[in-house]
Amino acid sequence: MSKLGFEFITEQSDAKFIIDDTQDGIKITLSGSLNVADPSLEFIPFYEKVHNTAIEKGFKEIVLDFTQLDFLNSSGISAFAHWVKLVKKNPGYKMKLLYTRDVSKSWQRVSLPTLAIFGKPHAEAICIEGI
Repeated sequence: MSKLGFEFITEQSDAKFIIDDTQDGIKITLSGSLNVADPSLEFIPFYEKVHNTAIEKGFKEIVLDFTQLDFLNSSGISAFAHWVKLVKKNPGYKMKLLYTRDVSKSWQRVSLPTLAIFGKPHAEAICIEGI
């Protein structure tokens, strides 16, 4: 188990969330497809719990690696926007959103840098080279 102290398994989608420790906090790698109708049931409570735990434990950063996530619908993006707004409102750590230039995942190039703008200066989108 990671230093976050809990895991996350969703029943709403086939997305996987792998949580790994880093020197300055944690890295959450998302994979699969996150197509969810109502993120308030599982995702927003999870993101709020991660946010509050990160502040309590003094994490300096949380890295969200989207490069293996094939699809994220608008409801899923809204849930991440909620988390980004929490970081801006109550900053305790830096949020890094990793995305790819892979043409099969063009939604990442459009959505994630835009999402990071809402959290500036506490959130940033970083492009990892892709196809």
